[in-house]
Amino acid sequence: MYCCCLCRQIEMSKKLQHAVVNLCIATLLLCVLYTVGVRVTVPVIACRVIGITFHYLSLSILLWITVIN
Repeated sequence: MYCCCLCRQIEMSKKLQHAVVNLCIATLLLCVLYTVGVRVTVPVIACRVIGITFHYLSLSILLWITVIN
């Protein structure tokens, strides 16, 4: 993400820039969610929300990887 936002020497299309930034954001959110919510099991609704969000972010990362390729 640093390369896309701050380094203008790398030439890439707007579509690719958009996809790389979204991929980085989704990966960052997935890592934070895993770190924070890996041990949350006591309230069942919180466990379900974390699980659904985890799966959503995983699928969105796969989507952005296919867009980049």
